[in-house]
Amino acid sequence: MQNARKTYLILGDDARQENLAKLCGTIPFKGIDKDLKKQIKHSNIIVMPIGQSNENIMPELTKHTQNNSFIIGGNLSFDFVMNLTKKGCNPIDILDNKDFVQKNAALTAQGAIEIAKSESVKELEDCKCLILGYGNCGKAIEKELKDLNSKVEVYDKNLNLNIEDLIEKLCEYNIIFNTIPEKIFDNDVIEKILENSIIINIASHDAGFPKEMRFPNIPAKMFPKASASILKEIIDKQISEEEANNV
Repeated sequence: MQNARKTYLILGDDARQENLAKLCGTIPFKGIDKDLKKQIKHSNIIVMPIGQSNENIMPELTKHTQNNSFIIGGNLSFDFVMNLTKKGCNPIDILDNKDFVQKNAALTAQGAIEIAKSESVKELEDCKCLILGYGNCGKAIEKELKDLNSKVEVYDKNLNLNIEDLIEKLCEYNIIFNTIPEKIFDNDVIEKILENSIIINIASHDAGFPKEMRFPNIPAKMFPKASASILKEIIDKQISEEEANNV
């Protein structure tokens, strides 16, 4: 595609996709209708919504994407990747890109801190905070809190901390940030947590916490322009690298 004109198809209707489409000189394609097949066939760079379900789009992409096209998404299934590869396409899972993941985590952390400030009656520097999970987002939230001089502790199974010991001291925390996409506390424990703590759940799962405490896809919702710019930068760079490797 090095000598071919880049024709973008930006799928989805969240604010990040809308801003990404502007950066690519096009408009986002929303929904699935009879025009999708035509749009896919005439595009050689297709960007699926990141952090959302794409199950309805995948069959159409598998059928109609043209040879040498780039298809960008997140958490792409093995079968989807294999089917596209067999057609001579270039699937790219953006969540495998460390640069994107780290920059996305930084925006997520900034958004989580803004939510915490709006939810708490105390200044964050006066709060004792707990972070559940110590992946990219957990580490980024920890950095933001330490920059604010908040008291912060972390629980993660890889840190060899005992869950029972944690439960004993849960009432000490003013704010709990959850990044673990699974339920680690039973319902009785969660009820006790809710009596004392503000919960900000940014995981891709309710983890047993009330739905109103879940804040998914923060970059796209709170920082659509910045997250779109990051996505465009990473996509352009990765496509250039893929093309260079295929020369």
